[in-house]
Amino acid sequence: DHSTQTTSEVSRNLSAGSAFSHGGVVPTSESHGMDPLRQMHNSLIRTRGQRTITDSNKESQVEHDFSAPKNNEDAWDIVKEMRGNPLDIELLIRKCHELRSIGTNSAGALYEIIEVMRRHPGDRNLQFAAIGALWSVSADGDDDSKAEAIDAGAAVVIINSVTYFPADVNLVCWGIGALSSFAEGITGRSSLINSGVINTLETVLEKYYKAESKEACAICYWVFRCLLLMVISYDD
Repeated sequence: DHSTQTTSEVSRNLSAGSAFSHGGVVPTSESHGMDPLRQMHNSLIRTRGQRTITDSNKESQVEHDFSAPKNNEDAWDIVKEMRGNPLDIELLIRKCHELRSIGTNSAGALYEIIEVMRRHPGDRNLQFAAIGALWSVSADGDDDSKAEAIDAGAAVVIINSVTYFPADVNLVCWGIGALSSFAEGITGRSSLINSGVINTLETVLEKYYKAESKEACAICYWVFRCLLLMVISYDD
C-alpha cells in the first residue's frame, strides 16, 4: 500500500523515472488507472532523465541532461564547482540535481546545498532543486544523519522556501516531503519542532486541504505524514 512507504523508500525511488517539468507534473503511461494521490506521488519522485526547467532569470525554457550516472566520487567535483561559481544560478540548479542523483551526503554536499539556499532565497527554481537534493542526501541516512541535517539548518531553509513560495505546489510538496524525512529521526525531532515546522505545516494545510486537485492531495499527504512521524515512537 502506498501509505505504508517510508520516506527513505520514497527517496530511493528518486533515482528512477522519466521526464519531470517544474511547471507541472508530466503524465506517464503507468499513471493511467491510478488514484490521484498515487499519480502525483509517483510523478514528483522522479529525477533522472531529461528535465525541462524554467530559467527564472532568462524567462525561458532550458533543458538539462541529468541522465549521466553519478557516484560518491563525483560529489567532490560537483561541490567544488558549486563553491567556485556561487552566483551562477543555472549551474547551481544543475549541480543540485546531480547531487540528488547521487543521494548521499558526500564531500560536504549537505552544507553546500544549505548555503546555496541561504544565498539565493528568491530563486524559485534553485530552491526547488536544492530541496530535492536535501531530501535525497538525507533520507537514507541514519538517525544521527537526520539530526545533523536539522542542526545544520536544513529544516529552516526548507521552511523559509515553502513560506516564500506557498503557491508552488511542486516545491511545497517536495519541501514537506523532505521535512517528513527529517521527522523519521528521533534524535533531531525536538530541534525540528523548535525550527517552527508545526506552524509551517498548519499554514500549508490551511491553504491546500480544501483544494480539489491531485497536487493538493499530495501536499496534504506529506503534511499528515510529517505530523504523524513527529509523535510516534520507534522501538529499538
